[in-house]
Amino acid sequence: MKTNFKDTVVSPTRYLGLDAHYPLLRAESKFTPAKTVQHNNRIGFDVHYQGEKMTLIPEQVMAAYFNKLRLIIAKNGLENKEVIVSVPTYLTQIERKAYFDAAKIA
Repeated sequence: MKTNFKDTVVSPTRYLGLDAHYPLLRAESKFTPAKTVQHNNRIGFDVHYQGEKMTLIPEQVMAAYFNKLRLIIAKNGLENKEVIVSVPTYLTQIERKAYFDAAKIA
């Protein structure tokens, strides 16, 4: 199995809905090995994905996670027509919208 630790985004849900000027962003970015950058006034992650260097926003990273879960379900021969996404109640409305946007992207 090939892995690349430097391009790993840890806990993308912590970054959903945050802009680049979030006060605790510098402290949060210490926990992810991927390089965090400002991208269109949002936080972005500089990663190599499928052989290309790109900047992904947290919603795109979550969408990639959702797609991977879909592939795992299909690989195990299970039928998947619907999905339920549970959003924690302590999230703000902006963070909830970002969570749902990630599900729409996927």
